[in-house]
Amino acid sequence: MKKLIYLSLVIVLLLAVLVCAAEPAKQTTQAQANGDKSLYDKAYSLYEKQKYYDAYELFNKSQYGDWERMAKKCVRRWPKNGQIWRDNTQWLQDTRLTFKVEQPEDTAIFIRVYKDEKPLSYVFIGGTDEISLMVPGNGTYMIKDGVGSKWFGETDTFGAIGAYETMTFGQKEEETIFLTARMGYTITINVDDAIGEDVGTQEEEWQNFTK
Repeated sequence: MKKLIYLSLVIVLLLAVLVCAAEPAKQTTQAQANGDKSLYDKAYSLYEKQKYYDAYELFNKSQYGDWERMAKKCVRRWPKNGQIWRDNTQWLQDTRLTFKVEQPEDTAIFIRVYKDEKPLSYVFIGGTDEISLMVPGNGTYMIKDGVGSKWFGETDTFGAIGAYETMTFGQKEEETIFLTARMGYTITINVDDAIGEDVGTQEEEWQNFTK
């Protein structure tokens, strides 16, 4: 029988309670007409380039024309829970990596898994769920996560209004962990009855997270 190694991540994520920027109050038609058209035009150009978070910010600042409608369009629909991207050149899949998450239904977590410093897999989990994926064993892994409620796509993730971190492992709080082939690893996030080795976190800037 194969032995499973469990890693327990018992932390309160940086955005367990989100304080999102309030939406601007509804403006009158006259106020909309007096908004900043140049900012609106820049925002629209960013929107067409699928740079949704930057567009979202500029639409809100412009308060011109249909800025409210366009700002709402920048907020994308959540993907389905599970692996939403994978490096298909990494064909070997002999090690199970599971993420078990408990969080409010209006909160989501986006997890980036790196193998040997290269992106391997992206996982999205909205609300409470448990997602497993198979990865190549005998490799060095880094795991980052972002938390938020407004989703701006895989590139912009939760924007600057989200919170981001890199998981750390062991007493030295190293940013990488070696995963052995044909083993199982479980990382639990915000789970009260989690058991195993605690995993720490190091705060990450949104700009670095999205690279």
